[in-house]
Amino acid sequence: MPTYFTIVGIKITYFSLLLVIGAAAGTGLAVWRISRRGLPPGVLLDALPWVLLGGVVGARLFHIFSPPRSMVMRGLTTRYYLTHFYDALAIWKGGFDIYGAVVGGILALYFFTRIKDMKFYSWADAAAPGACLGQAISSWGLYFNQELYGKPTRVPWAIQIDPAYRLEGYQEVAYYHPLFLYFSLWSLVSLAFLLGMERIRKKN
Repeated sequence: MPTYFTIVGIKITYFSLLLVIGAAAGTGLAVWRISRRGLPPGVLLDALPWVLLGGVVGARLFHIFSPPRSMVMRGLTTRYYLTHFYDALAIWKGGFDIYGAVVGGILALYFFTRIKDMKFYSWADAAAPGACLGQAISSWGLYFNQELYGKPTRVPWAIQIDPAYRLEGYQEVAYYHPLFLYFSLWSLVSLAFLLGMERIRKKN
């Protein structure tokens, strides 16, 4: 499976592209929601670099200290990352954990609002649906990196994993549950839930 394409000689990975698209879509939704609430959207744009940095750092650290089995089988263990500084920083090669991204992004937003003397919960509430949208899109990057898949299966929507990315003992098994897809759909469900609850709250 191809993991990148080139434009005028520049190598662009699908993982990085989807990460950028997800971040842009999530930010756009958050800015729109903040503007409708009468809050200054410019403040969110000021906070965005910090939130993105916090999310990337959190996602990478979580991955480094708790790499999935599929990465461990390829030799990408915590010990490896701690002794290979360049590879630990090579986020364009993949290796993110969504839980770490959420925690890192929330912490960054929290400290930003504290520094700016703003109400954290108001901004977090406005930005949360955007985070769900961004996760729903960016998680598809894991499909191209073949990082997030489940147990072997024969369901019609199963995905094929290349032999190099299969876990030990499953080299002869080609099709697996697409966990990245399940996570993407769950993020969309979470998005719909948050927007639905907000609409119900306004009606009451």
